[in-house]
Amino acid sequence: MHNARRAQALQGQARQDGYNALMSRRSFSCLAALLALTALLVAPALARQDPASGQQQPTFRAGVKLVRVDVSVTGKNDEPVVDLQASDFEVEEDGTRQRVDTLQFVRLGSEPAREESLQIRSVYHGEAEAARDDVRTYVIFLDDYHVAKVPAIVMPLRYALLAFVDRLEPTDLVAIVDPLTPLSAMRFTRSKNELKEIINQFRGRMGEVFPVRSVVEEAQLQSRNIARVRAQVTLTALAAVASRLGGLKEGRKTIVFVSQGPSTFMMSPDGDIEEDLKTAIDAANRGNVVIHVMDPRGLAGPGYGSPDTLYRIGNETGGRTIIGTNAITENLRRAANDARAYYLLGYAPTRAEDDGKFHKISVKVKSPSVQVLDRRGYWAPDAQAQAAPAAAPR
Repeated sequence: MHNARRAQALQGQARQDGYNALMSRRSFSCLAALLALTALLVAPALARQDPASGQQQPTFRAGVKLVRVDVSVTGKNDEPVVDLQASDFEVEEDGTRQRVDTLQFVRLGSEPAREESLQIRSVYHGEAEAARDDVRTYVIFLDDYHVAKVPAIVMPLRYALLAFVDRLEPTDLVAIVDPLTPLSAMRFTRSKNELKEIINQFRGRMGEVFPVRSVVEEAQLQSRNIARVRAQVTLTALAAVASRLGGLKEGRKTIVFVSQGPSTFMMSPDGDIEEDLKTAIDAANRGNVVIHVMDPRGLAGPGYGSPDTLYRIGNETGGRTIIGTNAITENLRRAANDARAYYLLGYAPTRAEDDGKFHKISVKVKSPSVQVLDRRGYWAPDAQAQAAPAAAPR
């Protein structure tokens, strides 16, 4: 059955084909989730690209795949440390020391390489610019399903995001999405006015059922647990965006996930949605996508949320966790600096084979005066599942 083959292809790094596999990976609890995922993941205009064909990981030691880890290292005043060598890093996987096989320092400058390429003329031009190694690529994910519609939350959030846009450099590219944005409508731009207009129109919709935005949300009303459906749609959308970014280029891509946190534990006959969270984190790690999470409530702000979900997303993808603080603007500035200069290191794991399990990563620098920001681990592919024959058509 071709759905089974597509799900198998996602583990095999076929990121573009993986969008449809994300839908078929498991049965959803109701028609609403299915419709939402269909609206989100079907992107015929972008289907021409096949990132997996051009971004195979290099192999070491008889076919062992290289694990790549983004590492931000900052010193005084949050300035990047730029003179480290491979011998300065200590990397462990599951408590076992690993040898750093490759190390690259990446610094992105602020001067545009080509003046004529600054203004984005079309969706495809934006994709081409985002694929350049000298361009910082951001997606601001506004999770309106999990942001309360109260001025004490929305107004400071808008201010922080507007300040973030003001600090963008000439070549930076940004797209703004929400849980129901189709991938075909994810447009990168360098127009600060366009970005600010979207930000100024944003308002939270936590707990709000009416008015419905589309036929997708009408279908959500058929569910016995709308909160579960919306959490599932949000996390699946996050996974799809991360997969899409992962197909653009090998270098770092950044998502700023604005949310009070979708809960992954639901008192529902359908169970929790832990697998959806794991899929989103896995998609980010496979695609070298850092997810900074930002809870707009600030310090002791009103409203409900699930900070545990946010901490997991941020910590396990190497992002910053801007939670429980009123210094949102300053933390977003630091997040932008992380994308300007970082190390990309690689190691070949000493374990025998891909086992389909989560493996913890620890990266340290032999200097007590620096701060290291990296992802906490990754989900390895399952070699046995990949080698198994595809299921026969029914």
